[in-house]
Amino acid sequence: FSGAYKADSLGNVKNVFPLLPSVNLIFKLNEQMNIRASYSESMSRPEFRESSNFLYYDFLRDVNLAGNPNLLQTFIHNADLRYEWFLGKGQSINASVFYKNFTNTIELTSVASGSNQSFVYNNAQKAFLVDFDKSLERFIEGDKLSGVASRSNDGVVERDVRHAAATLVGLARPRIVE
Repeated sequence: FSGAYKADSLGNVKNVFPLLPSVNLIFKLNEQMNIRASYSESMSRPEFRESSNFLYYDFLRDVNLAGNPNLLQTFIHNADLRYEWFLGKGQSINASVFYKNFTNTIELTSVASGSNQSFVYNNAQKAFLVDFDKSLERFIEGDKLSGVASRSNDGVVERDVRHAAATLVGLARPRIVE
């Protein structure tokens, strides 16, 4: 186990042993309905290409990408609340909302360069993500369609990313709602 590392308020990097707790609860309203709640902490380490100290060309984006050996791991707080209504025969109606709060999230940032557009991986100071989803699973009855399932899933996502340098001058990447 290689442990993890965090930067303190002065930017000093320290080794830490990450405790990543998780709790999941199910409250049964009746035989057909549940409410689920969960909380967990997780972390995401940089990928090799994100933390490697070299420049490479991304053919799909038509840009130059550079890794950053100074990247920190991303620490994530996750919360989830879900309502489930089971209608029988594998049919259900579900609604859920989840929230993620990121520290040191890894983001691509633009770098001033010559004729080719260039990006480098950097840690953003903070980020969050909120998602609301609803889903419907239904079996279709009838002679010709017996056993055919229909599934529908809709969601709304809102996210915001704060970069340390941008925050100092009162700027941040705009909030996006999908």
